[in-house]
Amino acid sequence: GYWDNAHVWVRAKVDLLVTDGATWETNPEQVTVYDYKGGKSRWADTSQLKLTAAMLFNTLPSLQRVRGALLFTKENIAKPVRYERQEQQAMWESFMPDYMALVKAHETGKFYPKPSGLCKRCPVVSCPNNRSES
Repeated sequence: GYWDNAHVWVRAKVDLLVTDGATWETNPEQVTVYDYKGGKSRWADTSQLKLTAAMLFNTLPSLQRVRGALLFTKENIAKPVRYERQEQQAMWESFMPDYMALVKAHETGKFYPKPSGLCKRCPVVSCPNNRSES
């Protein structure tokens, strides 16, 4: 299960994973991962797919390639991605700045607000980035 092992530092939930004809037990060389999105494609961020691919490379030694796509259901748009095993180290390294910022925030107890496209709907009115019209 998702919480069975307490000694992990990253977890993921995948919307849809297709093993392209192989079974999980036969160690596929390629898988396809889909992440369904209900928002707009102009804010497409494939970092979740990249993290999933890096985790899959760690889990499946035979895996050589991960194809995937963000599927924007309201717009009927797909944003495809493709990752190769040899990119794995760079994929993990790309997450290090955010990871280190989280470590520092936990150590200091200071979590600084970060503006995003969701600020206009945020209920935290004390935040300087809040742009809600309430």
